[in-house]
Parts: sequence; C-alpha cells; structure tokens
Amino acid sequence: MTFHFGPGPDAYLAFDQGFAVVLDLANNRYWALDADALSRPEPTPAIEALLNCGSLRALAPPQAQIGQAIRSAARITHTPPCKAPTLDAAAWGRFLIACLWARWVVSTGRLDVARRTLVRLRSRQASTQDAGEAVARFEQMRPLWPGDQVCLFDSLTLARFLLSEGRDAKIVFGVRTRPFSAHCWVESEQEVLLDLTGQFASYVVICRL
Repeated sequence: MTFHFGPGPDAYLAFDQGFAVVLDLANNRYWALDADALSRPEPTPAIEALLNCGSLRALAPPQAQIGQAIRSAARITHTPPCKAPTLDAAAWGRFLIACLWARWVVSTGRLDVARRTLVRLRSRQASTQDAGEAVARFEQMRPLWPGDQVCLFDSLTLARFLLSEGRDAKIVFGVRTRPFSAHCWVESEQEVLLDLTGQFASYVVICRL
C-alpha cells in the first residue's frame, strides 16, 4: 500500500483493526480514521481537517511505510529491592519537581514541551546502574502525592524522576480501537515499570518519548 498522507511534525501514527490513529502532541489530541483514506490521492473531509490543523501532512512522493502496528516487546521483570531504599533530600527534591512538572503538562496538554524536556534530560550522562532502586524510591514517595491517579501523570513523573537520576526511561503511548482506548507506561532497558498487570500488552504502540 502506498500512502499519500502521513503524520505531521508533532504527530505519530499507528494502525489497529483497519483504523489509523493519530496522536498529535502539539494539540494534545487523538484522532481515528479509516486507514485506507491515507492511501487515496484526494483527501477526505476528515483528512482535510487534520491537514489544516497540522496533525497530518501530504507526502511527496507517496511512501510505502508510515506509522506502526506493533505491540511492545518489553517484559515485566521489575523486582523491588529487599530493603527499603534511602530517601535523602535530593531524591525528595527530584520527586517534587517531577510531580509539579507532570501536573503542569497534564493540565496544559503540552506534550510537545514534555517531549523536548525528556530529550534534554536524556542527553545528559546516564548512569550504568539498574533503574530498580530508583523505581523503588519513587514507589515509596508516590503515595504521599495525593490525587492525579492517571497513567499519564504517573508516567510523566516516573520518567522525569528516573532521567533526573541518570537512569534510562521512555514513556510509551499505546492505542487500541473498537472501542477506542489509550494508555501510557514507562519502559527502561526493555523492562516495563509500574504496569505490573500487563495491561500494556493489549495496546499498539504509537510513540515513545
């Protein structure tokens, strides 16, 4: 199949059960449309609307491969340390900054800004230590931040906290259709963190931040 339309500069695309799902970070919106519409030379009204808001762009020349239709291959192997981790003032400071930042991102919908922040933090020198101890510190502190019990807040907070400690972390966004649902979680070195029910496995990955 040849595609005449693809994701815009701040957007990502995934395919599931005959639908194309677009995640636009700049507009903080998901869009679902008939996947075949992307392969037609003339835009449908739905595609025209997404072209106008920048969620989609015309491809010249047309491309044979866009987006993805895969599920995460990460595994759940996180085992908490045998003893409670040490929580010093620096760890508390990183946790509070991560919580305040995540709350701001969720309330404003600025996922495009969040992506730039995560890229900047990831560019710093990374630690060679496993993320397990840092995750255990996060789990110890997390109950003390009330509210915000949603996957996006927790994923943003955990990812920023881990990156600020020099650990590897990526936020993975997944979608599924019929009915539509979206979810996000954090992965580190092909390991899923804090999604121990395996819920992530039923979602098609649309992007990694």
